[in-house]
Amino acid sequence: MKYSPLFVSLLFVFSSISAFSQAKKEPVKEKKSLLDKVSELPDVLISQKEKVDTNASRFIQDILSIEVPPIWKEKGVMLFNDLKLNKTDKEPLNTSLPLPAKKIIQGVTITLNSIKKSPADKKAMTVASIKSHLVAFYKDAGTKVDQKELDEQVNSMISAPQSFTTSQGKTGDLYFINDIQTQQSSYIILLIVPDAVPNFCHFVQFQYYRFIYETTIPEDVMEWKTFVYPDEQEVYVNFTKDILKTLVINK
Repeated sequence: MKYSPLFVSLLFVFSSISAFSQAKKEPVKEKKSLLDKVSELPDVLISQKEKVDTNASRFIQDILSIEVPPIWKEKGVMLFNDLKLNKTDKEPLNTSLPLPAKKIIQGVTITLNSIKKSPADKKAMTVASIKSHLVAFYKDAGTKVDQKELDEQVNSMISAPQSFTTSQGKTGDLYFINDIQTQQSSYIILLIVPDAVPNFCHFVQFQYYRFIYETTIPEDVMEWKTFVYPDEQEVYVNFTKDILKTLVINK
């Protein structure tokens, strides 16, 4: 069958119009970049990176900080420059300390501070505190000691300084101290770091303590020391050194 030229022309025009209309109804889909797709989403649906608290496991006091088990911050009590942990011989705190089954320690006090004292003056303050406790102990025991004997006893309870360097590169003196009172025995690990400013220093002190329930005061004060066995003491010393390594002084 033959079609007239006019019919063919009309058919062509009609087809073009139909195609154009169809194109308007169904626009050609273009590939969109990931950035374009994300920009079309409501802000609330855009996944944000989870914010991480980098200080979650750090005990911070002014310009000083150390890394501690997170449960210490959760269960501990902040008081001035101290983080105090009570009932560390019970769950859940006992599992955060060495030798949990032995329940050696009943509490821990961690102190961070910067003071306007030289390292020598800070040590002298600590010695004076230990001495006052010992005087009270002997008074309660009804025991008389002369000044020389008292000084010798105090000196035997404080170790010679041990050089210690933190991961930050700060170097100071580390002391190991037995502090004995009538109702409480403590083992203190003290790090004193000098500052570039004269007569100024920073210190971290760990005081591990247990309560004394005995009523008969021994003749030898050291019978009440916190760690009876050297190997147990060494475990706690190494544990504390690992924490002291994390000391950061932001200055």
